[in-house]
Amino acid sequence: VFVTPGYASKRFIYERAAALGVRAVVVDSPDSWARALEAEGVLAKFVGVNMDQAEDELFDDISSELRALALDEDVGAVDGVC
Repeated sequence: VFVTPGYASKRFIYERAAALGVRAVVVDSPDSWARALEAEGVLAKFVGVNMDQAEDELFDDISSELRALALDEDVGAVDGVC
């Protein structure tokens, strides 16, 4: 899981991860440039969250979304977060 994808120039990182068989998930604001990577098959999943909320609320929302990934047959349990 990547929390915020960085600039669009970092796209090559996600493409390389996909080529290596990594089922990457990106968490960012719903209007992120990285959202399209899911439709393109580069990401296993894109998770849109309100990144403008208070830190504790943001942490709770992201934590909840990550726990839910374990129930997603296409993604499964999270192995790591960066």
